[in-house]
Amino acid sequence: MNKVERYLNLVILFSVPFYFLNLLEIEPLFLNLPLSFIAIIVPCLLAGYFIYQEEGIVGVKQWLKSTYQFPTFRLIVVSVIIMPIIFSLAFIFKNECLDLFHSDRLARESGIIFVLFWVGAVIEELGWTAYATKKIQNEDNIFSTGFLIGLYWGLWHLFPYLAQERTLVESLILILTTIGYRIIMGYLYFASNKLTMTGIIFHTMINFVPEVLPGGYDAFHYNHVLILVWLVALLMHYKHGKKEKFL
Repeated sequence: MNKVERYLNLVILFSVPFYFLNLLEIEPLFLNLPLSFIAIIVPCLLAGYFIYQEEGIVGVKQWLKSTYQFPTFRLIVVSVIIMPIIFSLAFIFKNECLDLFHSDRLARESGIIFVLFWVGAVIEELGWTAYATKKIQNEDNIFSTGFLIGLYWGLWHLFPYLAQERTLVESLILILTTIGYRIIMGYLYFASNKLTMTGIIFHTMINFVPEVLPGGYDAFHYNHVLILVWLVALLMHYKHGKKEKFL
């Protein structure tokens, strides 16, 4: 087992105690997040530990610096708009209308929601992108890297999904969608000359957009999101394989 595989397995293992927090009879956190939400510190802290062991304090400083290095404006735009487009299409497929902006939360809470999810994305992507994706992409292709990390990322979310009273079928759909997310994020990361910021932006939009849609997560069906996400992932894979500019 190489270091990255060990890292991914330890993320799952060390997150298990946090999952038991969901059994406590305590009100969910802001935005109905389960108590196990605080497990986002696990991939970050483990990545910091592994980097310190491998590269010392200099490596840790460079790792932290990666959270505020921005890619080209074009890549920022692409990282921002993919998920709004996908969720908007999923909204239209379910609701058969274009009333996407009739939401009180857009005015009242969107800033707070965005900042919360941005901070969460920074913490997580220090692990998933700045450490795991960086290491595996150096040794494997983009698609398989995204698939592997997406699988771990999805399984890492399984118990929180169940804590939100999702069925096993719904959770499976979400895990498959998560794998698609990571494949897209892998291509964005590669296109940006391996900058963590693309992952932070994309991750933030995954969580932010459904919260401000009219009706929230009830405004769309995740099976539509699954199909659309994988269409984007496969399109990026096809164009990259053809040696074309996919962005």
